[in-house]
Order: sequence, then C-alpha cells, then structure tokens
Amino acid sequence: MSIQNKKGVKILLCPDKFKGSLSSAQASNAIEKGLIKRASSADNYPTLEFAKVTIADGGDGSQEIIENLYKAQKVTVQTYNATGDEITGEYLLYNTNNKRNAFIEMAKICGLAMLDKSQRNPLYTSTYGLGIAIKDALEKGAEVITLSIGGSATNDGGIGMLESFGIEFFGEDGKHVGAAQENKTFLSGKDLEKIRRIEYKNPIIPDGVEFRVICDVSNPLLGENGATYVYGPQKGADSQMICQLEQGMANYVSSNEKTAHYANIPGAGAAGGVGFACIAYLNATLISGWRFFAEITSLEEKIKWADLVITGEGSIDSQSLQGKVIDGVLTIAQKYNKDVAAFCGVSKLGNTDKTNLKCYQITSIEGNVKKCMTQAVLGLDIKPDITLVDGVDTHLNINAEYVVKGDLKSYTVGCASILAKVYRDNLMVEYSKTYTEYGLEKHKGYGTKIHIDKIKEIGPCKLHRRTFIKNFWAE
Repeated sequence: MSIQNKKGVKILLCPDKFKGSLSSAQASNAIEKGLIKRASSADNYPTLEFAKVTIADGGDGSQEIIENLYKAQKVTVQTYNATGDEITGEYLLYNTNNKRNAFIEMAKICGLAMLDKSQRNPLYTSTYGLGIAIKDALEKGAEVITLSIGGSATNDGGIGMLESFGIEFFGEDGKHVGAAQENKTFLSGKDLEKIRRIEYKNPIIPDGVEFRVICDVSNPLLGENGATYVYGPQKGADSQMICQLEQGMANYVSSNEKTAHYANIPGAGAAGGVGFACIAYLNATLISGWRFFAEITSLEEKIKWADLVITGEGSIDSQSLQGKVIDGVLTIAQKYNKDVAAFCGVSKLGNTDKTNLKCYQITSIEGNVKKCMTQAVLGLDIKPDITLVDGVDTHLNINAEYVVKGDLKSYTVGCASILAKVYRDNLMVEYSKTYTEYGLEKHKGYGTKIHIDKIKEIGPCKLHRRTFIKNFWAE
C-alpha cells in the first residue's frame, strides 16, 4: 500500500524486541519518530495516526509486558538457579478476570543467560528451582499460573522441577535416583538414564488451578528434531553429551507408559523437556506465546483498525515465521487482508510475496555504515560533548577523538568494546539455530580452525564476509 495515496493513514506499530538493543516499546517509539519526521518534511504527505502494541512471544521481555499491563506485584522467592546456587528469584502476581494470576519466566530462575560459559553443562543443570517458584505461587493463592519456558539452561526433561513437587524416581536397584543415592542436591540431566520407575500421586497441581505453559517451539521431546539434538549444543553439550542425554531422555520417557505418548506432542521438547514434564505430570496446557500476548493486548482488534501494520525485530530469518511475534502478526493481518511491513537490523528473507511481508533492513535504508554510526550518535536524546572512536573516522559534527586500539587505552572504549562483543556473541548463538552446521555457538564466528575447516567442507553461508573467507575459499 502506498500511504501517499491516502489523506489519512492509521498505522499500527507492533514490533518484537530488537534483542540487545531495543525493547518492543522502544522500537515502536523509534519507528513512530522516524515516520513523523518523514511526513513533516514531505509535500502532500498524509496525516498519520498511530496505535502501538507492546508484544512478545514468551521470551525475553515478557515479564515486563505483563508487569506494565496489569500493574502486577513483583514477588521474590528464595530458590535455586540451574547449577543449584541459591538465588532470589522473582515472578509476578496480578488479578484479572476475577482470578489470582501468577506469571513465571523460567529464564529468570534457571536461564542460560544467568550462567557463565564455564557453568553451562546440561548434564548437571537442573530445573529444581523452577519447581520451587511454581510451588510458592500456589502457596500464595494463584488460581491461574502462566509459565514462560524460553531461554532455559537445562536439558533434564523437567525431572528437577518434578522432584521439587515430591515425585519420586527410582533406579534399577529400587533405590531413589539422585539425592538419596549419590548425596546430590537435585536431579539433573545425567540422572535421566538411571530412572526405571516413577511414582507420584495425582493431582500434583491442585484441582481448580489452571496451569498454562507458553511455548514458542514445536519440537517433540525425542529425535533429531527433539530437545537434545536441537537445543543441547547452545546449552553447552558436546557430541558425547548429546548422545548421553538423548539416551537418558528416551529411558525417562519409557519409565512411565502412562505418560510416554506425551513425548510426541509438538512443544514437548521445549526448554529441554520441561514442556513434556508440564503436560505429562502437571496437567498443563501448552499455548503459543504470540497468541497469549495477542489476546491480552487485543492485537487482533488493533490490526482490524489499521491501514498498515508495522512489525519487526533485530534479525529476521526463517525462525521468525515459525511461532514468533512476526509470524503471529502476519497470521492475523492476512486474515483481514492488511499490508504488513517489517523493520529490522538484518533480514535473511528479503521481500517475498509468499508471506506478504516487506522487510526493510537498516542497511537498505542507509547503506553507508559510517553514516549510520554518525546518525546513531546524533539521534541520542542526550547529545554527547565528545566521542571516543576506536580508530574509525565517522566524520561526526561533534568533537571526536580517534583512538587506535582504544579498548586498551580507554575504559570508556573498553566498556563499549565489551558490550559490542557480548552482543555479537549472543547474536552468533541465535544464528547457530539457523546455520546449524558451522558451530557458531561455540566459536562465535571467529576464525578458529574448526570454523575454517567447516567452511572449506561445505562452503560459506550468507553471514560470512567475503573479506574473511577470501584467503581459504574460492567462489
């Protein structure tokens, strides 16, 4: 749709977060600001009317949306992270539809981002602390519990969480697996292969309590598309661990024939098998993350109102169209024949009629990287008096000092360098889900021997710079 053909245009802004850069709300504000600036500088430009929806899919930022939407109470609980260290966790309590609700974000209890790289070992990480948080919400009167299970550090099939509820796991010798057997504190991934029998009393979740699990993946528990093979590597598992965990997970499932069929349900493999544990033992219902947030934010009504829908996220790829925010926005927009555009930092999709989605990358709007850097500085709400630049002339109209190898000479440049590298490393972990062959989650895209050997073997992907591969790869 050409908005210049209309006198007035109603625009809905509903982007996902730009991970590591902007929240959903910040992205909406930036897009609105840019469109207003464009409209004010052009002749015969239509009047723009905006509506905004702050949205998520159950991942990072979800708790903040709930907190702001319902003025929720933040509750602290003494619990344990994935490695068994005592932490002060948090979740939300709020009232809606005359019921007491709890919203628990797994990533804030036993999340991957909470651990140093050296601590990431899914043989030893446990969901026990997550169970403590759920039990605390029940004790505080929650009638509806919504558990968001993205960003976990675990691959224990949820047995740590189930252990906290009093479910008992027995080994081949008839003794308890875990604490009583090995003086361990919590069950973890390496205990899966020892389980032969599971005993519990129903109902574990009290009658009358609705338990919902937000899940944005459709992986089953077992197999090449299951929890271990797909997500184990990003949690620290090497090839030997993958085999051990997969065999253990299959053993765990077969230990209870009454619940084994749940392993094939889409989403059972979410969060290292927490999806399976919740539906098999805690009578939970798996729900799509974007659908949950679309419902509580009245997204569909606002899409019906709009002439143009604008969404986006930091990096758009094939996974963005598989249960994520952009997929949800497209699904509803297509129902009402609405045009959809997406702003992003990087797009692996391009413009395609198949999805009715037009992607606008930052670099397609302004291809000059130096100019982008300059505009980023000039666009700050607080104008700097001086900029320190690590050896690159950006031609800023601000007093600038160019410092070669500045990260070694200046704390300011060093801090900026650390932030950039951490962001880049996290970005490589995300890309590793799409480009699985290269091991990006391990070497973070740097020129290691393993990385270079893999490029020589299968060739480069879209991420690889030609200046990086030119010395060892011929087009």
